[in-house]
Amino acid sequence: MPQAAIVGSRTRSVRTRVGKAPGRPLVRFTPKGIRFRAEAVFAGKSDRHVREFLTRAFALQEVEAVTLFPGQTKIDVELRASALAVRAWRKLGALLRGASAPDSSVRERIVSQISGLGLEELAPGVPVRVGRHGGALTIWRVRQLAADRLRISHPALRRRRDLSHRLRFELSALHGVEAHSTNPLTGAISVRFDPNLLEGDRLIAALEKAWPRLLSGLEPPLSPRKLVAAGGLLTLAATAQFFRPALRPFAVLGIALYGLPNVIAAARQLSRGEVGLPMLYSTGMAFMLWSGMPFSSAVMAVFMQSWPRLSQKAAQRVDRELFGNSRRRFVWARLRQNDGAEIRIDVDRLEEGDIVLLRAGEYAPVDGIVSEGFAAVDEDMLTGVMGAIDKAPGDRVFASTFLRAGFLALRVCRAGGRSANNAIAERLPYGVIPHLPSSAEVERIANRNAKPALALAAFALVATRTPRTAQAVIRPDYATAPRLSAQLSTVIGVGEALRQGVFFRAPSALDRLLGTNVYVFDDSAGLDRGRVAVADICAAGDIDRLEILKLATAAFAKRGDARARALRAESAHRRIELPKLLRRRRLAGAIRFEDSIGRLIEVATTSYIDLAGLAVHESLATSLAAADINLDPARDPRDADLRPLWVARTGEALGAVSFERREPGVLSAIEALRLRNPKARFIYLSGSPQDVAQFVASRAGIETAIGGLDPDAKARTIRDISRRAVWIGDGAAAASRPSMAASTISISIGGAPTLLDDAADIVLLHQELSDILTIRQLAQAHLARLRADYRTVYAANLLGAAGGFILGFGSLQAGLASNFGTGLVLSARWNDLKCLARASERRDIARLTAPTEELEYEQREMIGLGADDAAINFPDLIEQAPVTDGV
Repeated sequence: MPQAAIVGSRTRSVRTRVGKAPGRPLVRFTPKGIRFRAEAVFAGKSDRHVREFLTRAFALQEVEAVTLFPGQTKIDVELRASALAVRAWRKLGALLRGASAPDSSVRERIVSQISGLGLEELAPGVPVRVGRHGGALTIWRVRQLAADRLRISHPALRRRRDLSHRLRFELSALHGVEAHSTNPLTGAISVRFDPNLLEGDRLIAALEKAWPRLLSGLEPPLSPRKLVAAGGLLTLAATAQFFRPALRPFAVLGIALYGLPNVIAAARQLSRGEVGLPMLYSTGMAFMLWSGMPFSSAVMAVFMQSWPRLSQKAAQRVDRELFGNSRRRFVWARLRQNDGAEIRIDVDRLEEGDIVLLRAGEYAPVDGIVSEGFAAVDEDMLTGVMGAIDKAPGDRVFASTFLRAGFLALRVCRAGGRSANNAIAERLPYGVIPHLPSSAEVERIANRNAKPALALAAFALVATRTPRTAQAVIRPDYATAPRLSAQLSTVIGVGEALRQGVFFRAPSALDRLLGTNVYVFDDSAGLDRGRVAVADICAAGDIDRLEILKLATAAFAKRGDARARALRAESAHRRIELPKLLRRRRLAGAIRFEDSIGRLIEVATTSYIDLAGLAVHESLATSLAAADINLDPARDPRDADLRPLWVARTGEALGAVSFERREPGVLSAIEALRLRNPKARFIYLSGSPQDVAQFVASRAGIETAIGGLDPDAKARTIRDISRRAVWIGDGAAAASRPSMAASTISISIGGAPTLLDDAADIVLLHQELSDILTIRQLAQAHLARLRADYRTVYAANLLGAAGGFILGFGSLQAGLASNFGTGLVLSARWNDLKCLARASERRDIARLTAPTEELEYEQREMIGLGADDAAINFPDLIEQAPVTDGV
């Protein structure tokens, strides 16, 4: 650190001169504080000296802010208004000279805060102001507007649209931030938050840690420059064509310059012997130059710049409702210390093995294992399974899941708060989705359509000897609507998949699924894992066993977990009519309701029966022993789907239902896929001997099994079988990597526990192989949307082109007809997004407004695939083509 002499004086300005630099003060007092000339602080490429200066300066509590001027090698230090200036300057001088040192704990805390500041990330030479907000140091300009409202700003926000865009996205993800708005003039952002969930200083500290993501994270929104240019040309063209003919040459020239990139692209295509969209657009510009009428071209330019922006805004407006739970980022957790005291700690400071406390009505901030407590936890935002899941010691709890009732102490699984939810948030689409085969297909089809359009325009020109009809023929837009359709349909598919417990790590897999007919099951897929079914029903005395089943099924009727499906299937098989429940409530470990005559019924877990001390009818003991059901919670199966359910009435246990696994759960899915698509092939690859592999495959309904394979041999086998195979197994296992690389698509059954290590394209979050049917259905729905949108676009374009021959349409009328079709496509996809967002939002509102009530939404039952599944002509996957923009 450079040595600085701090001189106390009652004068407003004190200058201490440096020997070789006459006239340049080392220290100067200003009305706000003191200014240093400190070349040595900014010397070198490292910011080590800057951080050390800040550490020493902020060790003094009286220091309010430090402003760094790297380009001018100046530093301004401001004191708090309540500080005694002379005494504070002397203390600061001693700290900077090293004559005194702060307490080690104070220094450690300040060093930790300064290390989180994005000093090295900022543009060189830009002044940086480091100030205090509460207990946090920040380079943001922060103003407290109210207890629950802050205004934050930074000079960089006025210069970088991408930074503002990423900041708004970051704020939307923070748990506790309720709303935010941007001042378009100053770039400042007002943030409203819930002080009970997020303190202001923690919010600011979280934004400091987010600087790497703010500076190089999401792709920025589309630049407005082209839209502004198109709007300006439209104004000029309208004025020139309808009011001031003298301006027409300038308007024509402006349109020609705007479309010049298309001419260059067309020339490049022609040099390769190709004809596509650039040639179509260039021909349109040639007709515009011939006719001297620039207005219609300017109108089309505005449309072509507007639709992508409207599409992007449509997806971003519903992003929080669609993916808000999955993007949620937690800032703090409640840590239990060794002495039993509770403190709030930053999530990223947690270590593996720390104990985090969680109470009813809270979201889990980390992934953890239950060490103490008993609770009902909603996991629908992660796995898509409706209804709270009972958690007992030893069970996993995942970040972003909701504690509906009870209390838990979680042992943290990963240091730094890394969670399965983080893995999902990092891969969810936001903005333009890259590498979509459907987007590449749009470009291929649009370029293909350019050839007949040009040929038809040439015919019209020869036949009519005027450019009007020819212009109408080439004006329809074959690319814009399919482009936005491919993007929005993929967002819809990914959002719907997440609601059903399927996570697309690679959104492009939704397209690639359409070109696959071969399903390769790895031995890590667990084909021998059976479907959960009712094993036995025990009842006390003269209680009807069917009455026990009826009450248990009624309690679980609206849930989506494996036991609920097993109960519904058993009741349907026995043709049991379910009773109507009154005043149903969800407790930790039990669903409580009243029967038709007002008696209290509880359908509960073993832990609840044990903790509540409910009496067990004497005559029930024999049945329990025969069914191997034990009253000791410690002897419950580790598989939560096989834990028994008890039925109690007015405080006495009258019966129990036990569960088992029977035939493989994937069997019904394979049968459904084979029924709808006879060309589908199913193959089982295993490292076990051939006879063992054949036995496992036969039980699952798979004819072909190949055993005795190591990981590399499996990959070679997949390549030999098909170039378009779907691999299904454990995507987190290292031995699975060669097989996944050899497949077109990989599907993992690892579920939420292994998400951070899973490399598969698609992950089944609740680890049910039957969900491959769900995946296929999602792909079919995606294809149906794309086909419907193409039909709309082609109908509108045909209307515009035919209007040129029949109704005398010109370029403007044909273009308006085509853009009407684009509007219909956008409207249809926007409606789909809103419906999906409203469904997610209703679920969230119900969860938060009635935290002890069971959710009242019916679980969506799986419907069969479309009847035309077998007849689909799957498109070839093509490389991504450059997007051409024209007028």
